[in-house]
Amino acid sequence: MTAVHHRARSLAGDTIVIAYPGDDLAERVRMSLDLGARHVIVDVGDGQRVDATTLSAFKRLAARLRSRGGGLSVVCSQPSLRSILDQTLLSRSFAVFGTVDAALRRAGP
Repeated sequence: MTAVHHRARSLAGDTIVIAYPGDDLAERVRMSLDLGARHVIVDVGDGQRVDATTLSAFKRLAARLRSRGGGLSVVCSQPSLRSILDQTLLSRSFAVFGTVDAALRRAGP
């Protein structure tokens, strides 16, 4: 599966959407930050490839984006992963949405 990586404008600044799994997530994030992104949306799809290392990376990325005045949104359609994010309190570190459209609406037009 190839990652989809596109840029959208929001009122709050640049928003980058990354599809995961796909190409190297760390490289996509690094590129997004280099482009000056303040808001990053990571679409994990069904979440089957999300492990503890990925979740830790999301938490670090969320903190980094908050320091820039932005934030991280994770898009997940899998109820079991959403439950894990709630139970581990990670959903307090970043926003979780069911669709990319919902995450983009939150980021702004």
